[in-house]
Amino acid sequence: MPAILLLLSLFSPIAMAVTDPVLITQPTQIQPVCWYQGHQYSQGALLEMSGRTLVCAQKTEHETNGSLIWLPLDEQGRPLWPEPVRHSKIRIN
Repeated sequence: MPAILLLLSLFSPIAMAVTDPVLITQPTQIQPVCWYQGHQYSQGALLEMSGRTLVCAQKTEHETNGSLIWLPLDEQGRPLWPEPVRHSKIRIN
């Protein structure tokens, strides 16, 4: 009996329906970006805002593959990363 059901399901109208192929593309590598007013900017992009120049750079100075954020530049044109947050230790007795 199960063999007959399997055989019938192979030739059902749904199984025999001809459909158009769907092409699904995926980027080979997802690149992080900075966003501004609905536009994407890659690492190193410069943006002038309120008289200051911002650069699209890594969120933390020591990461090379992390997320990107807009950072202000210093007088020499280097990104000014925010000071790392120091978390206090919680001790449970």
